[in-house]
Amino acid sequence: MNLGAVLRNLRDNRDTFRDAVRVRNPRVLLSLLGPAVRGFLRQAAKGRSATEIDSTHAVHFDWTYERSRPDLARLHSAAKRSQWDADTALDWSLTVDPAHPERDLLPEAYLPFADLPGYRKASPAQKVEQKRAYLAWLLSQFLHGEQGALFAAAQLTTAVRWLDGKLYGSTQVMDEGRHVEVFHRYLTTKLEKRYDIDDNLYVIIDALMSDSRWDVKFLGMQIMIEGLALGAFSMIRRQTREPLLQELLRYVITDEARHVHFGVLALEECYTDDLREAELRDRQGLGLRDGPPPPEPFPHPRVLRGVLRPRHEPRRLGRAPARLAGDAAVPADQVHPHRPEPEAHPSHPGAPAPALRGPRPAGLRGPARRPGADLRGPAAGLRRPLSP
Repeated sequence: MNLGAVLRNLRDNRDTFRDAVRVRNPRVLLSLLGPAVRGFLRQAAKGRSATEIDSTHAVHFDWTYERSRPDLARLHSAAKRSQWDADTALDWSLTVDPAHPERDLLPEAYLPFADLPGYRKASPAQKVEQKRAYLAWLLSQFLHGEQGALFAAAQLTTAVRWLDGKLYGSTQVMDEGRHVEVFHRYLTTKLEKRYDIDDNLYVIIDALMSDSRWDVKFLGMQIMIEGLALGAFSMIRRQTREPLLQELLRYVITDEARHVHFGVLALEECYTDDLREAELRDRQGLGLRDGPPPPEPFPHPRVLRGVLRPRHEPRRLGRAPARLAGDAAVPADQVHPHRPEPEAHPSHPGAPAPALRGPRPAGLRGPARRPGADLRGPAAGLRRPLSP
């Protein structure tokens, strides 16, 4: 990449770097420096068919095969009972018509550009196309996040110290692979549009994949990524009227609830007894408690507060709910995909739809949210200007 491109990327991401320098823990800032350079400046995942990330972590073999974690054993049993086949569980014969009046992909109130003059003046057909493009951008980020979760789950299965955790981890690898399958299939066969990974999401995935500390991988993937995805999936499922997407997200949500529960159970002992105070402060910084605002496209992760409280504050980690909003919390190990699941929580109860950064519809004037970077390839069709 030439110097001019690096300078343009630096200019485009100046707000993100301004937020980053407010991090009070220099060790946290240093740990994110490499991923930030690769993601924001070098654009390591943009316009490429593949990206390689160097990764090293300790692989833990347990030659005793002791089944010492009954809580994880119960979660493993629930995961085995809850496996589903994307080919048979979902009706892929359903037609997804973005213009169908009773099967709205997303309501206009959910669109961050709905009040811009260009969008308001657009024809009904142009509005439908912009809505389809925006949903495709959102689901593309979910697809990329699920690929990161697939690889991270494989790493965590090798690194976790308990046999019951390794057995459960094997089911999560299967879950994440299935999520990659369904989001890719929906994007390519139903919306027929896919976007590059957002710079912010790439930086998070790069940081987690390249970090050698097993508990940081757990914190980042099982608590941050999975917990926030759980809320985002739930909000979109409530907003959309497209039946295939509703059912797809229903299945994915039940899997994600188990994944968050696994992260909380695995980290409880480590963050209560095993880490020194300085190490715990590092994790708090990575958990965005003392760090910058969370990178979009995610809302603020209130779920982190239960895991990363200072040691003098009381905490209860053993019963991670499948949701926080609503009348009653249902433990994640009791959720089954063939029963209607409780709605997963957003980042905090009663929160409005998150400020998700997506592709700015071409030709719209006004203060639209800036996309993380130029979206090329399959997104090119979005760049046709709208008629004034």
